[in-house]
Amino acid sequence: MCDKNDYAPDYLKIGPKPVSIDNKITDTPWLIIFGIFQFISIIITIVALIRGDPNRFNTPYDPDHMPCGWGDRTDYPFIYFPVPQQ
Repeated sequence: MCDKNDYAPDYLKIGPKPVSIDNKITDTPWLIIFGIFQFISIIITIVALIRGDPNRFNTPYDPDHMPCGWGDRTDYPFIYFPVPQQ
């Protein structure tokens, strides 16, 4: 009687390779660069949360590129866009 392994190619007969016990980090420079990037990202996030003003995103700007209701224009909180009649 024939064994089914007799007809299998050699690379299937070998089996899995033994696992090496000497595992170590191989991309140390990339790990250092990634850690520095993460640290800088966290610092930027903290500074943005402390010093940022999210209300400025919703502020309209007048034709002089000044925010309405901010700075010296607190008396003018709304903007008017003139549309000429055709």
